[in-house]
Amino acid sequence: MLFQPGPLDLIRIMIGMIVLTYVSYCLMNQKVWIRKIFGWGTREEYPMIWLLNIVGGLLLAFWMIGGQIYRLI
Repeated sequence: MLFQPGPLDLIRIMIGMIVLTYVSYCLMNQKVWIRKIFGWGTREEYPMIWLLNIVGGLLLAFWMIGGQIYRLI
């Protein structure tokens, strides 16, 4: 039986792509959004938050996109 993706599956893939885009922006510009100051902070100012943001964002994006692709196979 062939799996038919529904609208929720496509939304999950789109959200994963948005998170992946944000992570790539943070990697290219070496900045991260800091809610504490409600602005962008550099990697040098907030190294641990920057690293957690990159790692967490990548894991979340790959989990959301990869899970849906795995269901399609």
